[in-house]
Amino acid sequence: MKKTVLLIYSLLLFSTILSAKDTFKAVFSEIEADFNPHHTFTSTEAQLYTAIFEGLVSYNPQTLEPMPAAAESWEVSEDGLTYRFILRKGLRYSNGDTIISEHFRDSWLKLMSPGIGSEYGSLLDIIKNAASYRTGKKPSTEVGIKAVSERVLIITLEHKAPHLLKVLCHHSFAPIHPDQLWENEWTGAHIIVNGPYKFQEKTDNYISFIKNENYWDRENVAIEKLLIEFNDDSVKNSHDFNRDKTDWLADQFDLDILNISEAIVLNPLFSTTYLFFSNKNEIWQKGNLRKALALLLPWEEIRSSQMMPGSTLIPSIPFYPDVEGIKSQNIEEAMRLLKEEGFEKGEGLPTIIIRMPQSEAMNQISELMKENWENSLNVEVSIESVSYPHYFDSLKKEDYTIGSLTWIGDYADPMTFLEMWLKSSSLNDASYSNKEYDDKIRESSGENFRERYKIMSEAESILLDSAQVMPLGHSPALNIIDLRFIEGWYPNVLDIHPFKYLKFKAGYQIPGTV
Repeated sequence: MKKTVLLIYSLLLFSTILSAKDTFKAVFSEIEADFNPHHTFTSTEAQLYTAIFEGLVSYNPQTLEPMPAAAESWEVSEDGLTYRFILRKGLRYSNGDTIISEHFRDSWLKLMSPGIGSEYGSLLDIIKNAASYRTGKKPSTEVGIKAVSERVLIITLEHKAPHLLKVLCHHSFAPIHPDQLWENEWTGAHIIVNGPYKFQEKTDNYISFIKNENYWDRENVAIEKLLIEFNDDSVKNSHDFNRDKTDWLADQFDLDILNISEAIVLNPLFSTTYLFFSNKNEIWQKGNLRKALALLLPWEEIRSSQMMPGSTLIPSIPFYPDVEGIKSQNIEEAMRLLKEEGFEKGEGLPTIIIRMPQSEAMNQISELMKENWENSLNVEVSIESVSYPHYFDSLKKEDYTIGSLTWIGDYADPMTFLEMWLKSSSLNDASYSNKEYDDKIRESSGENFRERYKIMSEAESILLDSAQVMPLGHSPALNIIDLRFIEGWYPNVLDIHPFKYLKFKAGYQIPGTV
């Protein structure tokens, strides 16, 4: 009898502890996180930024639709070319300074400044004269971003952009405090922010954020502290989760060790892993030459390593037309194209350099490509394996032929996969240039969504048919988080989970324990 009472007491105490927790711990892979929102690339950084930065609009945590954030409201002109944003009253940075519309304007202009090299600068090319300013052809005064008062920001577009609000959810478009706008040092906990949390402590292995008392919606931020650990030890991470030492494993876990099956969350992801040609050597600018090499490869075998093999760049979404990518090997057609381009049996081709991120799967794919090309052609093939995070920087160089990326959409629209191949895009590490493609993308901007999707699919076909992009497959999102104990975390196709909405469920008890 005493043992029964003690067990019940212990379980009730455990339940009370759960409801009283004030620190949420998440674990991610080891990275060198950059907290300058103008220079960021990884999905982990995107997730961390939801804690400390906030733009005019932000993601609805469940639907991903844009919702009011720093802007309390906005109006769109009848022709769809002018957006008038009204900032909230009393917006402040974490140090107490007031946020005004000029800070958004100045931050965006800095993001687009010629020579800055911001990864996402070209996403604002839809704004009037933004692309011309970013490429040094026009002054900043001619860009269609006007701070007409402390609380009113007006944006004028080059053409209709139905996806604009979704783009503005991206963390790159948060305001930066004027005192650190041109800073180069963004690694310490001194950084001034405007999101629901602010820095408390930062080391090489973890970061702690605490609730920002100057955040406009602080009363609706339930969790007092976030502890973000960077750890690649999947065994330790899994044991810690089993022991309730960790609330969310975003990376690096061992499913064989996890003993809480209810915590495994698997859902579709707006993501594609693909190979691509670098066009920095003009020989690979020839679409038929790229296609010839692609047709020599055994695609079914290459894609077999993918959880969800696929031959399209855009993952399957409602109403988006079917697009045909290269699905199988065709040696006869490959040899015909090579001869047509003046490289019969590969004679005269430069060394093909395959640059891949370090992983067993990508190494196997590289070896298959090398084997098939060297067996079919008179050509030398070299494989380079580069570790993260240095791999992303290596793709900006000119010394490789083929690279690989897993691209997770920055916003829930096909354009997030397509605009990076525009000639003017700041994300176009491949230096791809195709006027027909650029024209298609611009043509799609002003149409209703079904016609828009049709034109976008035609643009995608240009990439796929010329083997500029060679998709491998699409992967789901896999997270470890027990949603019986956590509210406000929702599976979604971008795998982005704003920390602001997280709450511990008070008083939840494991079924069958009492």
